[in-house]
Amino acid sequence: MSNYAPDPNAAAQQPRVAVRAVPASWLAPAIVSTILCFSPTGVVAVYFAAQVNAFWNSGNQVAAAKASKRARTWLIITIFLWALTMVFLIATGRLGSLFESGFVSGA
Repeated sequence: MSNYAPDPNAAAQQPRVAVRAVPASWLAPAIVSTILCFSPTGVVAVYFAAQVNAFWNSGNQVAAAKASKRARTWLIITIFLWALTMVFLIATGRLGSLFESGFVSGA
């Protein structure tokens, strides 16, 4: 028989793990930018944004943080490419012709 007695404070001696907040998923902005801005890169942003909560709920906090960062990066790229395209169309005078041809409907 052992002289070992379980410590009633054993749970209190467990190492404490910092609980992080759920990282931003960027899903709503990614969907909006996909519809309104530049679809090819917007789809990539939506893909990574959709992974954030799935990784978080499975307990993989590091992957959730990486997916959030990648979603934000692709969201920025999407908006930048849309802005660059608009500047190009305005500078070359092609934006007006898109409205005139009916390709882009005006308000």
